[in-house]
Amino acid sequence: MTSESARHETLPCALTGTFRPWRYSVSHSELEIRGVAAGGAVTRVLFFGVLGVQLKSVYSSLTLSSAGEVQRRRILTSSGVDPQTGRVHAVLLSADPEEGFVACLSFVVRTHHGGGPVDRWGIPNGDSELMVRS
Repeated sequence: MTSESARHETLPCALTGTFRPWRYSVSHSELEIRGVAAGGAVTRVLFFGVLGVQLKSVYSSLTLSSAGEVQRRRILTSSGVDPQTGRVHAVLLSADPEEGFVACLSFVVRTHHGGGPVDRWGIPNGDSELMVRS
């Protein structure tokens, strides 16, 4: 069963657990960062239309937030995107902008609750909750 009502409708969004870059598809411009919390819940942060990234190999937690105007301009410029482009999200992964960012067209945060069997990708088969969608 899937819950489509978002717990957080906007950023910032604090996520607990250990997170790692999980999958990046150059051909589809998609990035997945995945984290596991106590109790086995798996949180997936999926970015679509990825234009630029700066990542660490592991995060002890994530705090997703929208970059301020000066940070956004710097992120888009370093990603080769015109800073005047309005529909690109500049998402910070931590309160410290040096910890990482993603420049993308959209993103989704979904938590899959643990406690049961997992599918072939390691995602629990139980309920999932939509936390943020842009």
